Amino acid sequence: MNTFYTFYIGNADGVTATNTVSGLMGLKGQGQAWPNVGNAKRTTYGGVSGNAIRPIALRAVSAIANALPGYPILATGGIDSAEAGLQFLQAGASALQVCSLYNTEFLHIYGFACIYT
Repeated sequence: MNTFYTFYIGNADGVTATNTVSGLMGLKGQGQAWPNVGNAKRTTYGGVSGNAIRPIALRAVSAIANALPGYPILATGGIDSAEAGLQFLQAGASALQVCSLYNTEFLHIYGFACIYT
């Protein structure tokens, strides 16, 4: 059973799709993790967010909207423009979280508006 369906049958008012996903930044040619810290050259998994996860987030929104038509979905992950926001609305989102825009264009933002369909 999908996690979002569990929330639905549990009477949640809606669902957020998606949030930061786990990732590994990279490996150097000899297999050493990058970035790494200390003499042991250790690393850890970190959070990947913003535009890098837009395809994952769009898929999640689309899957939920197709499985549960009309169920409220707050779309997050890579919404940095009106065009990106429209993609999420077309995929089935009910509302948008526009943090990627603030992270990349902070000095050019003069206001914030939530979009509901």
